[in-house]
Amino acid sequence: TQTIWAYNSAILNVNVTNALGCIGKDTIAVTEFLEVKPIISGATQFCFAGNSDLDAGAGYIGYNWSNGQTTQVINVTNSGNYSVVVKDINGCFGKDDIIVTENPEIVITSSKTDANCFGTNTGTATAVVSGGTPGYTFLWSNGQTTNPATALPKGTYTLTVKDRNSCPKLSEPITINEPT
Repeated sequence: TQTIWAYNSAILNVNVTNALGCIGKDTIAVTEFLEVKPIISGATQFCFAGNSDLDAGAGYIGYNWSNGQTTQVINVTNSGNYSVVVKDINGCFGKDDIIVTENPEIVITSSKTDANCFGTNTGTATAVVSGGTPGYTFLWSNGQTTNPATALPKGTYTLTVKDRNSCPKLSEPITINEPT
């Protein structure tokens, strides 16, 4: 036959005889290239309004991401499925996929009770928290780590809430007043 298929690396000896009976011989080395297997690395989860750098790995001569970018590393700011097709120096292609998730926004609704007498530490500030991933921690600007914050004198306070994924959210200022 005039065509031969080689499915593995090998050295092939070829003998050819033409119509006049002339014989030609040659040796051909067939190289099977390794399979191209990129592995996308990077954070698969990030905080609300955050981002993640996805890296398809070094050593390729071409990158084609599902979002149209053509670099080794891309920065993503939205949840979704991302894939990359890479090309190696031999012209072989490989593909990998990853799912990236943006955590929900943490929402803080606060309330307060003003100090009941002038010069006393009887104010309180309370936060109702939703969103994010439950398992919240609290840090008030005066150092308290409980919710509600208690024994507060007149002043303005903020609260930093972190969810189970350590995603932070800063509250609006809460002002404790006192009678004059």
